[in-house]
Amino acid sequence: MIPIDLGNATVRYLEAQDHVAYIAMEKNAEIKQYVGGPSNRTEQDLLSSLRNYSPCTSLLVVADSETNTFIGRCGLLEKRGSLEVELYILLTQTHLRKGIARVVVPFLVRLAAANGKVAVAYVDSANQASLKLLERIGAISDGTNTDSGYQVNHIRYIFTST
Repeated sequence: MIPIDLGNATVRYLEAQDHVAYIAMEKNAEIKQYVGGPSNRTEQDLLSSLRNYSPCTSLLVVADSETNTFIGRCGLLEKRGSLEVELYILLTQTHLRKGIARVVVPFLVRLAAANGKVAVAYVDSANQASLKLLERIGAISDGTNTDSGYQVNHIRYIFTST
């Protein structure tokens, strides 16, 4: 199932050629404004962890289909002891509003289902673009997250099918 060409983007595993762009994304406050802000880890620490990457669904690359260059990251984050996985997608600023998330998110939902999991997402209420996208593709609002941590007061969405 991975890699998969989704038309305007390819989802694949991380490669060494992606490291510089990945680190730049992690350090960009504007890109990461809704997901906890830029990493406080050093570039060297980030690079070290990237070099130890093993192919997994928690960190996948979104690449331009034509050039195979890094344009973002996505994945499914396991919740210990749960049948749910949290899906996420982050794209570079130049690739926002190009329909990429509209094809990547349903793929992630199918990937979760293929692994016997249910996909959920937590979205900051200020992130209007993501809220509209999730509603457009049929995600169901499941209330507001009241658990402690970064995602407190984020809107929880559940995906039943895509």
